[in-house]
Amino acid sequence: MGMFSITDRPNSPLAILRILVREMSEEHSSVPEEVHAYLYKTALDAALLVSRQSNNHHKIEPEAIELAFEIADQPELVKMLVGMRSPNQFDKVIARRLLTEFDRVAAA
Repeated sequence: MGMFSITDRPNSPLAILRILVREMSEEHSSVPEEVHAYLYKTALDAALLVSRQSNNHHKIEPEAIELAFEIADQPELVKMLVGMRSPNQFDKVIARRLLTEFDRVAAA
């Protein structure tokens, strides 16, 4: 964990997700395909949980559950995420929208 091991903050799956989303949102960033697929699946799983469309046929990661709490009161964002049909649709616009939500929740 490197840098995370020297902080007092507990490691949180959502904190790591935030770092990856922030990287994805950068103008000239390029994330590996595996990271892109992970972000897509996590965001989609979270939105499906919030919209009660989740099928429990696959494992839902803890960060998706935490993210669901963060986006639960944002129906437009949930709708946008549920509408994604492939990892390519998790783009910089969606990453920036999630960052806005993270910042809003953190400020509350």
